[in-house]
Amino acid sequence: MPGGLLIIRTPNWRNQTVRHEGFWLDITHVRPYPLPLLKQVLEDAGFEIIAQGFEDFGWNDTYIFGRKPC
Repeated sequence: MPGGLLIIRTPNWRNQTVRHEGFWLDITHVRPYPLPLLKQVLEDAGFEIIAQGFEDFGWNDTYIFGRKPC
Protein backbone atom coordinates (compact mmCIF):
# COMPACT_ATOMS: atom_id res chain seq x y z
CA MET A 1 0.00 0.00 0.00
CA PRO A 2 1.38 3.47 -0.80
CA GLY A 3 2.93 5.00 2.31
CA GLY A 4 3.04 1.59 3.99
CA LEU A 5 5.94 0.70 6.27
CA LEU A 6 7.76 -2.65 6.14
CA ILE A 7 10.02 -3.65 9.03
CA ILE A 8 12.27 -6.69 8.77
CA ARG A 9 14.42 -8.08 11.59
CA THR A 10 16.49 -11.20 11.11
CA PRO A 11 19.53 -12.91 12.68
CA ASN A 12 22.79 -11.21 11.74
CA TRP A 13 24.80 -13.72 9.71
CA ARG A 14 27.98 -11.70 10.36
CA ASN A 15 27.71 -12.49 14.09
CA GLN A 16 29.92 -15.51 14.81
CA THR A 17 27.53 -17.03 17.40
CA VAL A 18 24.65 -16.87 14.90
CA ARG A 19 26.73 -18.33 12.08
CA HIS A 20 28.23 -21.22 14.03
CA GLU A 21 25.37 -22.24 16.29
CA GLY A 22 22.45 -19.93 17.05
CA PHE A 23 20.88 -19.78 13.60
CA TRP A 24 20.58 -23.55 13.32
CA LEU A 25 19.03 -24.05 16.78
CA ASP A 26 15.72 -22.61 15.51
CA ILE A 27 14.17 -25.09 13.04
CA THR A 28 12.13 -22.30 11.43
CA HIS A 29 15.32 -20.70 10.08
CA VAL A 30 15.69 -21.81 6.46
CA ARG A 31 18.42 -19.52 5.14
CA PRO A 32 20.24 -16.37 6.18
CA TYR A 33 19.28 -13.00 4.71
CA PRO A 34 22.26 -10.62 4.79
CA LEU A 35 21.58 -6.87 4.79
CA PRO A 36 22.72 -6.26 1.17
CA LEU A 37 20.26 -8.92 -0.03
CA LEU A 38 17.38 -7.48 2.02
CA LYS A 39 18.15 -4.00 0.69
CA GLN A 40 18.12 -5.20 -2.92
CA VAL A 41 14.85 -7.12 -2.45
CA LEU A 42 13.10 -4.09 -0.93
CA GLU A 43 14.40 -1.72 -3.59
CA ASP A 44 13.37 -4.13 -6.37
CA ALA A 45 9.88 -4.23 -4.83
CA GLY A 46 9.67 -0.43 -4.98
CA PHE A 47 10.42 0.41 -1.34
CA GLU A 48 12.46 3.40 -0.20
CA ILE A 49 14.96 2.35 2.48
CA ILE A 50 14.53 4.63 5.49
CA ALA A 51 16.71 2.82 8.07
CA GLN A 52 19.05 -0.16 8.12
CA GLY A 53 21.74 -1.62 10.33
CA PHE A 54 22.51 -3.97 13.18
CA GLU A 55 21.21 -3.94 16.75
CA ASP A 56 23.76 -3.06 19.46
CA PHE A 57 22.78 -5.96 21.73
CA GLY A 58 22.31 -9.74 21.73
CA TRP A 59 23.10 -11.35 18.37
CA ASN A 60 23.27 -7.92 16.71
CA ASP A 61 20.19 -8.75 14.63
CA THR A 62 19.92 -7.16 11.19
CA TYR A 63 17.09 -4.68 10.64
CA ILE A 64 15.78 -2.74 7.69
CA PHE A 65 12.81 -0.38 7.36
CA GLY A 66 11.25 0.37 4.01
CA ARG A 67 8.40 2.63 2.94
CA LYS A 68 6.30 2.39 -0.21
CA PRO A 69 6.25 5.78 -1.93
CA CYS A 70 2.85 7.53 -2.04
